[in-house]
Amino acid sequence: MKMDNQITFMHLSDIHFTKESNGAFDLDRELRSRLEIDAEQMKMELGNIQGILVTGDIAYSGNYKEYKAAIDWLETLSKIIGCETQNVWVTPGNHDVIRDVVDESKALTDQHKRFRDSSPASIDNEIKAIFKDKTYSKVIFEPIEPYIKFASKFSCDIGVKNPTWKDDICLDNETVLRINGLNSTITSDKLDDDGANRLILGSHQVMMISKPNIVHMTLCHHPPDWLIDKDKIKKALLAKAKIQLFGHKHSQTLELISNGEGLESLRIVSGAVHPEREESDWKPCYNFLSLSVDNDTNNRILRILVYQRQWNSDISSFDAVPPKKDNEYTEFKIKLAPIKKKPKEGLKEKEHSSNTRRGKPGESAMGPKRELAYKFLILPYHEMMEITVKLGLLGDRDDNLMDFEVFQKIFDRAESLNKLGELWVAVFEKHGEEIKSNPFLH
Repeated sequence: MKMDNQITFMHLSDIHFTKESNGAFDLDRELRSRLEIDAEQMKMELGNIQGILVTGDIAYSGNYKEYKAAIDWLETLSKIIGCETQNVWVTPGNHDVIRDVVDESKALTDQHKRFRDSSPASIDNEIKAIFKDKTYSKVIFEPIEPYIKFASKFSCDIGVKNPTWKDDICLDNETVLRINGLNSTITSDKLDDDGANRLILGSHQVMMISKPNIVHMTLCHHPPDWLIDKDKIKKALLAKAKIQLFGHKHSQTLELISNGEGLESLRIVSGAVHPEREESDWKPCYNFLSLSVDNDTNNRILRILVYQRQWNSDISSFDAVPPKKDNEYTEFKIKLAPIKKKPKEGLKEKEHSSNTRRGKPGESAMGPKRELAYKFLILPYHEMMEITVKLGLLGDRDDNLMDFEVFQKIFDRAESLNKLGELWVAVFEKHGEEIKSNPFLH
C-alpha cells in the first residue's frame, strides 16, 4: 500500500551468519534467496524503502568471517529493495559476543557476576563506576570488537564515550524520526537467561530528549523481560519511544502498550530470519514498517503500518502474517503532541519553538558523512591507512587505541581540519568511482 509522505524500513533480526554461510553446507542459502524475492515483490507494493533495521545477532559466534558474509548479504539486499547501501542501522545481540573472550577474562566474568548480583536500583551506579574505570573500560567492549568494526561501517559504532548511537531521519517537513541504537550485551555471556542471569541496559541508554517534533524509535536486541532493570526500562521506553524494535525471541509479536493516561508505544519483536532449524516451530520471519504523520490543526497522528512476513513451508516462500485478502498489514495510530504554530512575522528564527530540521522524507541527518564513512571503512585496511597517512590524519596516541577507535579519531580530525572534502576525493578514487560532486567543498 503506497502512501504519500511515508517512509518505509525493512526490519530484520537474528540473521545469525556462521562460518558455513555461503558454503556447500549452508542450508539457509535458498531461504535467503526466497527472502530476496519476497522483498523485491514487497518493494513493488510499498514503493521506496529507506533502509534496513537489524536488531542484533548479525553473527552466530561474533567472528570476522561471519560479519563479512553478513555485510555482503546486506549490500545485496539493499540493492534489491532500492535503498542506499550505507542505510543500514544495527545493534548487537548475544550471538555477536565472542564468549571465549569473556570466559578467559577474570575481570569480565567477575564484573558480570557483580552486575547480576546487584539490585535493579543500583545498576546505574555500577555502570557509571565501570565506564569511568580506565582499566576496565579498555576491556569492556573486547567481546564485541568484531561487531563494532562491522557496525562502524554503518555509523552505528559504540564505545565507552558513546555507549549508544542516534540518527535523525526526516518524516515530514515538521517531524523527525530519531533512531536510538541500544546495547543489551554489556553483561552477555554463556549464562544468559531471563531468570537469575538477566542482562542490563541502564538508564543512560534510554535518555531521550522529548520534543513535539521528535518521534523516538529504539532498536535493541533483548526485550525488557530479559533485563535486570526491566521495570525502569519499560517505564522509560513507554514515556519516550513511540516505536520499540526488538529481536532475540524467534517469533513475531506486535503489542501496543498504554498506561491508560495517554502514553502509547508500539513494541515489535521481529522474529528471526535464521532461527535454529532444530526449533519445534521453525518459522523464519521479518517485517516492513511504513511510517507517516497525519497533521491536523490540533491533532497529529503517527500512522504505523506493519507488514509481517513469515516463511510458509507449504509454498516454500514468505507470506503475510496472518494471510489476508484485503491487505497484508496491521495498522496502528499513536497520538503525537501538537507542534506550536510558527511565530508571527517579525520574530527572529532562533525564537521558533519547534526547532525542526528541514529535509526530504527518509533523509538521514548524517547525509554525506554516512556515505563517506561506509565507503572509507569497506576499503582494504592498507588502503585506509594509505589515505590516512597521506592526509595527515594519524595521531601520536593512536597506537594505544583499538582499530575502530582509531578510525573514529580519523573522522573527527578530518572534520576539525576541514579535510572531509579531501577524504571524499581520496576514497572515491580508491573505489574507482567518478566524483560527480563533493558535498564537503563549498
